[in-house]
Amino acid sequence: MNDQSIRPTIYEKRMKSAATLKSKYAPLLEEAEAIPILIQTWGYNADAAQNKANMSSLSDVPTFTKLLVDGYEVYAESLQEALPEHLRPKIAPVGVAFLTIWEENNAFWETKMFGADLYHPSPHGSYLEACVLFATIFGRAP
Repeated sequence: MNDQSIRPTIYEKRMKSAATLKSKYAPLLEEAEAIPILIQTWGYNADAAQNKANMSSLSDVPTFTKLLVDGYEVYAESLQEALPEHLRPKIAPVGVAFLTIWEENNAFWETKMFGADLYHPSPHGSYLEACVLFATIFGRAP
């Protein structure tokens, strides 16, 4: 499960999503005996992205990522409050993985991680997301 890319970074929208997770999704997850996995989305270069709406506070990739990390923690806590312990939510830290690429190989991040719109992932970014999701589910590297 994941939210739209910037909703977790905006407090009011984050809290609305968290309330919806708790009231609408938690009962469905509990009925299905499903462990929710929250796919933490990634920061992108807000200046380069075509969609600039509500992005003034996302001044750089580390700030964007920090706000996403905080948002997904709130989402996990909201679900955790509503679900039994054996259905404790997990966060797939895809945003943190993207940030690691940004920090360690910025040229690759700039040219290979995103599609033409500059915020959806390229095949490289999708592969990284899949690897993080695999590791979150199975507790080991693919």
